[in-house]
Amino acid sequence: MRELVANLDGCSGAKAGEIVVQAGLGRAICESVTQKESDKLLDVARANAKEVKPDRLLGVGSVNDFEYSCRRGTLYQHRTGIPFLIEAWAQPSKQRSHLTVCVNRTPVTARVSVSRDKRDIQMFGCGIAHVIAQAPKDEHFSIMLNIITPHVPITSDGKAPNLEIFFDDITGAISTAVRKARRPGASGRQTQKDVVLDHLKEAIAKVSSNGRHRFNQRQILYALRPIVKAELDKELTTENFAQVITYYESERGEIPGMYREPRGSIYHPHRGETKTLGTLMVEGYERPEWTFNKLLYIEKEGFSEMLKDERWGEKHDCAIMSSKGFSTRAATDSDVQISRFWFFMGEPRSWWCTDGRILREARFEDQVAEAIAAIEKPDAAALEDGIEELFEEQPDAQWRDHITAIAEELSDEAE
Repeated sequence: MRELVANLDGCSGAKAGEIVVQAGLGRAICESVTQKESDKLLDVARANAKEVKPDRLLGVGSVNDFEYSCRRGTLYQHRTGIPFLIEAWAQPSKQRSHLTVCVNRTPVTARVSVSRDKRDIQMFGCGIAHVIAQAPKDEHFSIMLNIITPHVPITSDGKAPNLEIFFDDITGAISTAVRKARRPGASGRQTQKDVVLDHLKEAIAKVSSNGRHRFNQRQILYALRPIVKAELDKELTTENFAQVITYYESERGEIPGMYREPRGSIYHPHRGETKTLGTLMVEGYERPEWTFNKLLYIEKEGFSEMLKDERWGEKHDCAIMSSKGFSTRAATDSDVQISRFWFFMGEPRSWWCTDGRILREARFEDQVAEAIAAIEKPDAAALEDGIEELFEEQPDAQWRDHITAIAEELSDEAE
């Protein structure tokens, strides 16, 4: 028994004899050991040996004409660590997608197949019946999978391997290999922009029921988020998505059927009506009767409310447009492409800068002065008491003399 144990990793030399003695098999020979005694010997050997790290497992590595990906790790079952190495290869295929599975470099005898459900690549066999990768539905791949590990559970008496315990890492390795195969030479480093543009038409078809309905830009975002998450394991943000859509439309024109949410408003003077600025409203917008001959565009909505309160639009026969701090598409589509605090009068060549004048007529400075005057100020005695208390807490402050001088000056003025 000692010679057998000495062949185990980490159990050579004198340690082999100690393990055999601890297991109560000091004078035993291999053929006389029972199942119970061998289990005890294995437990003692494990306790004395170092855990095998997955980095020690040697895989096949890259293969010509295939994109390669691998995952390493350790699974724990019954307090026992099982190191593993998952290798996956993929290349585009002109025929239907197919999958070859190997365990320790040997093809499995169990039947394994793949099927497509739109963009999902699904694996069936060896204990797995689930999506293992995603790609456009008209793209097919030849996929190979190899699992290097000292132990694989079986699914039946036929000794078919049960790969369910490795599912997450199998999915990760195959997904990466397929993603690389879709973009050879890119090392699989796709950006969110790449994924969005690859699947944009598919997402539009989904949210519009193949062009039968209008759809919101946000609906496309929600349709693409799980795709980006699956391919890049990253969250598609609203900001990133909006930038990609802007790029797409600048290159190919506006997306037919898509509308944007209202962001901002336009105020019609003399009518007291405010209309929100959104794609659907702008498409049906008709200028009212001649109640204004100018239009002021303000990026910040707060200023527009101030002008409405002062009836500035009525005084100057001027409509007021705002966009909540964003230069929105709806404002542009309204044929009023006007820069911040500028407005158009008469001929197209007549552009007047009016920010100071507008603020004066809106009594902006008076409103600020009134707000400052409304602030409650302490009397001289309260100010003096507050400063003394402050100096008691911070007697060595460098600005003490300056504060004292200002306080005395204010006190004299109050008296």
